[in-house]
Amino acid sequence: MGADELPALQRKIAMNRIAAAILGLAALFFAGPASAVTVENGVVYFTQADAIAGGITPGDAPGFPITLSVSGSYRFASNLLVNTAVNGIDVNAPEVTIDLAGFRMAGSGTGLMGIRGNQRALTVIGGTIRGFGYGIDAFSADGLTVKRMRIVDNGAGIVANDYATVSSSNISRGGGNGIQCIAFCRVENSIFSEWGFTGIQPLGLGSIVLGNTSSGNTNGINTSVVGVSFGDNTIVGNTNATTLGTTLPLDPNHPP
Repeated sequence: MGADELPALQRKIAMNRIAAAILGLAALFFAGPASAVTVENGVVYFTQADAIAGGITPGDAPGFPITLSVSGSYRFASNLLVNTAVNGIDVNAPEVTIDLAGFRMAGSGTGLMGIRGNQRALTVIGGTIRGFGYGIDAFSADGLTVKRMRIVDNGAGIVANDYATVSSSNISRGGGNGIQCIAFCRVENSIFSEWGFTGIQPLGLGSIVLGNTSSGNTNGINTSVVGVSFGDNTIVGNTNATTLGTTLPLDPNHPP
């Protein structure tokens, strides 16, 4: 190669590199927006846009329900609106925590279940669920925990299996029960009002109902099973007399 040919070759290589860079920038510019799902200190944050885009976890199709297929911690980064007759969130992995972070998930009266959990140890904290057939349905798995929630204006509030804990929440207004759980559940320091059936209904042995307000329901507390403890509850303004069944004293502690 002659000395006079070298600058021309260098210019050609440089022009090819510039063209490749321009094509790369154009591809980025015209591509669809990347998912806004972020992970910070192991917590997955998601928004309405992420729900519509899908891919929050493996197997999560675009739109609702959001499918959480991986154990871990998830946090809302916006309000969510579910405007079709589906669930808001399906939890298909154990030991999942959902922090609504003060946001709201609304079903506009058409959603089926706000959050459906079919694996053990689901935790839901810190926000509002409204406008669904059920606020939270965790009947298929043990160990539900609900804290600092507003579950209002749903067909029913919470349905849970064994070992459920509900605390410091407002669960109000609907045609069904505020909470129905099975055995060994604990319901404390919460408000259950304006339910068409029963505010608080534990259905199994070893449950405790402590420090709640249950008012404006058809039945305030229905514990008509053997071996449920209750105490320090305010039960007023319900249509029917509260059914307390065979209860155990809280203090001092006694065996059945």
